[in-house]
Amino acid sequence: GYRWAAGQRSKAPGAYREAIRLLSVIVGRDPQDGESRGRLALYLAKSGEEKPALEELDRLNALKNPGPGGSFKKALTYEVLAQRDSALRALGDAIRAGYSLREIESEPELASLRSDVRFHQLLAAAPQR
Repeated sequence: GYRWAAGQRSKAPGAYREAIRLLSVIVGRDPQDGESRGRLALYLAKSGEEKPALEELDRLNALKNPGPGGSFKKALTYEVLAQRDSALRALGDAIRAGYSLREIESEPELASLRSDVRFHQLLAAAPQR
C-alpha cells in the first residue's frame, strides 16, 4: 500500500524487504505454493532486484500448476520488469485459470498494459464469469 499512498512511498522499500523475508520462509516450506512464489517474485521486482526476481519467475514457471493467483502475480512481475510479451502470456494464463477479471481491470500495476490492444483482446476472449 505504501507504494501507492500519497506521501508514503518512502516506506515501501522497508515493507518489501520484510515481505521478501517472510515469503522466502513460506516458499522454503512449500516450494509448490504458486501464489506465495509469485508474490515473492513481484516484491523482488518492485524492490529493484531484477535478477533475483527473474530467478524466482523461473522457479514459478517450473511449477506444474501455479494457480490463478500465481499466474497473475507472474504477469504483474513481468510488467514491472518491462517484459510486456511475457506479462501478456502470464495474464492469459491467469484468465484461463479463472482469475478475477474485475481485479485484472482495476490493478494499478497494469495501467500501462491497458494501452496495449492485446490486453483488451485477452479480456474480450475471456469466458464470462
